[in-house]
Amino acid sequence: MKAKLVFISILMFILFSCNDEQEIIPSYLYIPRNNFDPGNLKLSKQQNFQDAWIYVNDTYVGAYQLPVRVPVLAQGKADVRVFAGIRPNGMITHARPYPLVNVFNTTIDLQPTIIDTLVPVYGYVPELKIGATESFETTHFFTSDKDGDLETKMVLTPSSESFEGLNSGVLTLDTTHRYYESWHDADFNLPKTINTVFLEFHYKSDIPFFIGLVALNSGDVPLPLISAQMNPKSNWTKAYFDFSDITNTSGRSNYKLAIRTAYVDTSAIKSQKIFIDNIQVLYL
Repeated sequence: MKAKLVFISILMFILFSCNDEQEIIPSYLYIPRNNFDPGNLKLSKQQNFQDAWIYVNDTYVGAYQLPVRVPVLAQGKADVRVFAGIRPNGMITHARPYPLVNVFNTTIDLQPTIIDTLVPVYGYVPELKIGATESFETTHFFTSDKDGDLETKMVLTPSSESFEGLNSGVLTLDTTHRYYESWHDADFNLPKTINTVFLEFHYKSDIPFFIGLVALNSGDVPLPLISAQMNPKSNWTKAYFDFSDITNTSGRSNYKLAIRTAYVDTSAIKSQKIFIDNIQVLYL
């Protein structure tokens, strides 16, 4: 009988414990969007932070695609940190916080059932360094022809077709002019030491293309690293490519931007265009 009473006592404790846990009423964080401010840096204001990685009182709440309403079990004054999330290299399965921007921090008085709205404001981290930029404003420097056809070239769009600012870049291929490869005129340096290197840009395109870097060191044969493959997009899209492993293992310190593409015979589009803007090589 005593053993039976002990069993019943333990069972009642478990049941009441479960009831207590079920009675915890969550508060909510609602994040409809985010904002970005590049500060004094002459870089694009437009980002594509699709996700929010959320911590409350240093406890990981989760990573969510925006907009999102998140239940939180903490109550009272709480420290909330939100990291800007990207999909680097065009891969949904590789979502991660973007290491080049700061963390949004705030304190919120969380109350049961109450929905608190947050609009995180991000900016680049103070340690950020700029390797190269091409904004296509009134001119551009993709003039080093590497495909042997001077008719396949990057030109400036009219302002009505620009993504941001006065102009964007556009190149056109057809059945007569089928290939395009060009290197940027300006070279830039990246440290050979271990660092974080990202290539950012906006684009829309009728066909796939490759964008990346060419490693150049005095006396060495140029090393093409044009490895970021972009799929066609009908609307302007911001892309992020992590070049850290590529540049850290290249053994080179001098680089140029480069773009390569080819006409797609199976496409129904006969005059195939690629629009591009705000190319930025940024690193820590």
